[in-house]
Formats: sequence, C-alpha cells, structure tokens
Amino acid sequence: MNGEKNLCSSILIVPDMKRPRQHEDRHLDESDVFKVAQYIADASTMFAFLDVMHPLNMLGPLDHLYQLGLTWNRPELWPVLTVRRCSNSDTLHLAAILKFYARVNVADSSCDLDWLDHHVSPHADLSWTVLPEAPSSDIALDQAWWARWASHRITRVDIHCHQSNDDMIQALVAVLPRFTSLTSLSAFACNAQVAAKLIAVAATSRQLKALTFDGASTVRVTTSLCQHILAWFSALERVVEALPAMPSLQSFEMGCGEQTPKTWARFFRKLVSCRVTELTVRVPKLPRQSTLELAYTIAKNKTIQVVHAFVADAVFQDVKNLIEITTGNERPVQMTEIDIGESKLDASELAALTALAARRHVTFRFQRPRHSNRAASRS
Repeated sequence: MNGEKNLCSSILIVPDMKRPRQHEDRHLDESDVFKVAQYIADASTMFAFLDVMHPLNMLGPLDHLYQLGLTWNRPELWPVLTVRRCSNSDTLHLAAILKFYARVNVADSSCDLDWLDHHVSPHADLSWTVLPEAPSSDIALDQAWWARWASHRITRVDIHCHQSNDDMIQALVAVLPRFTSLTSLSAFACNAQVAAKLIAVAATSRQLKALTFDGASTVRVTTSLCQHILAWFSALERVVEALPAMPSLQSFEMGCGEQTPKTWARFFRKLVSCRVTELTVRVPKLPRQSTLELAYTIAKNKTIQVVHAFVADAVFQDVKNLIEITTGNERPVQMTEIDIGESKLDASELAALTALAARRHVTFRFQRPRHSNRAASRS
C-alpha cells in the first residue's frame, strides 16, 4: 500500500511541475486583434474577422471600421481606405481609423485639408481620384492652397477634365512639378493643350512611372511633345539602374517594341548583378546578337532560375543558344525552367530543343499557336 501511495504521489506531482499555471495563460485582447488585422490582405477576410470578434467586444479602434462596414462598400474600406462625402457619424468613424492606414484614396472634392492633416498619418501614400476644390476665388489664396495640397505625400492623381473648369485644371497643372512622390497620373477627357502640359511635366519628373490618357482625351503629336516623351523615357532608366540594389525583388518582367542591339546590351548589363530568381522578356523580335547577350547575362547572373523568353519571331538557333549557354555551367544556382511561350517552330525543332533541355536537366516549355491547333484538327 505504501508503494502504491508513493507512486500515486509521484504521478500527481510530475504534471504540476511541467505544465504552466493556468492563471498565467494569456488571453486574446484588443491589441492582439489589432495586430492580427494588420496582416489581413483583403476586405472580405477582414470583415469576416471583424464579424467574429465583434460579439466578444475586443475590436477596440477597429470597431469604427466594423461600423463603417455595415453600410459602406467594404472594398472601399480595406486595405486602402477611401475618403468620400458621408454623414457626420461616418465622418467620426473615418477620423478614428484614418491614422492607421498606409494608403488612403481621397474621392471627395470638398475634402478639408485641415481635417485630413489632423487625422491621416504623415507617412501615408495618398491617391486623389477626384480633383479638390480650392476654397477661395482669390488667386493668391488659391495658389497657396494648391501649394499646400501638393505638399502631401500624393502618389496618384486622376484628372477628370469634364468635371472641372479651365482655371482649376490650369492651377493643378501648374502645381504638378511640386509633387515629390507622384508615380501615377491619369487624365480623362482632356484637350490637346492640357495633354501637352502633362507630358511636359512628366519629362521633368523623377518619380512618375505611369501617364495615362483615356480615349476621350485629345493628344496632338508635335515635335515638342515627342521630345518631352523621350526625355521622360530616358529618365526612367534610373529604374533599371536601381535593380541591383533591390534584394527583395524576386521576379522582373520587361516588354517593349524593337530595340537596337546597343540598347539591349546596355540594359542586359544591369541584369548581371540583379538578384531576381525569375526573368521574363516579352518582345516581338530580338536580334541574334541580343539573344546571345541575354543568354550570357543569365549565365553570369547568380540567382536566375526561371526564364520566360517570349520572343514572337524566335528561331531554332536562338533558342538552342539560350539553352546551351544558360545551362551546364558553374553557376551557384542552376536553371530549372526555360519557357518560350507560343512558338512558330516546327515539331521536329521543338522535339530537338526538348531533348537538349532534358540532357541539360532543365524543363523546356512551349505552346503551339492556336490557329495551328485548329488547322491540325480540321485536317
């Protein structure tokens, strides 16, 4: 009996020594809910999460987002918050959550800059998809207001010319060069004069990556306009210059019209030290010399594993060179896949390339043109 009693005592004591005390267990609280919410990428998942947490009274500041989600279009609330005209009660909810957003879209032409400055994070990227309205007819005051507006971290502006008077458009165009973060500019139903001025602004911008005119806009091609476009394009070479310094960049895709071998060579040299693992080249034609430059660039690169060479007029010898030069070498990371997309090569050439790739231990992918498949099925 004594032995049994000692055994029972040891069984009871050992679990108590190893398991954590229950009163020290940490329960989910408002701060945990907020931290989880920051990692949710889409609106449907976010509001499903809020719906579950709301009955537990643990939403904290996210309750304001929950309340807006009851009546608003939810994709306007997450992951980018859209500021638009709304009721006083909704404005209070917006003010409470605005500071938590890294990206904000202003779709309210009467948005109060004082109110916005007070509530938005100074580090937030702003998109302005509806032109603001300067509050005064006094030109000097208007200019000061526009200058203050341009001082914000605005990354995108949409100009709807049919909804604005000429004075407002001219004021906006005049202040655009002051933007320091603008990467996207779109114009809708603008005339040729406004289009020319916007392109002139693009020519001097160091950040602008996208300039869009809709079908209702009038763009008159002149010598000065072409010069401005060329100046803007040459400035975009800074993006290529920065590629090697982007360690988090995993894939890179480039697509353009026909270029000279000299242009391709200058670009490919920048890719040698780039740390991407996947490279896509999408062009209608690539000269033989440039194809060799591309192959040797990949061979010298230490990280590229997958290549999509979508060259519409690629010939057998060019693809063969690409496979032979990029595989079977001393690269620290070997190629795993070469994809040429839709190919006009005949069946025997594709079979030979597939066999070559297999000997080099790399997957070779291609697609037959759709019209050839239909022709084959009819025959």
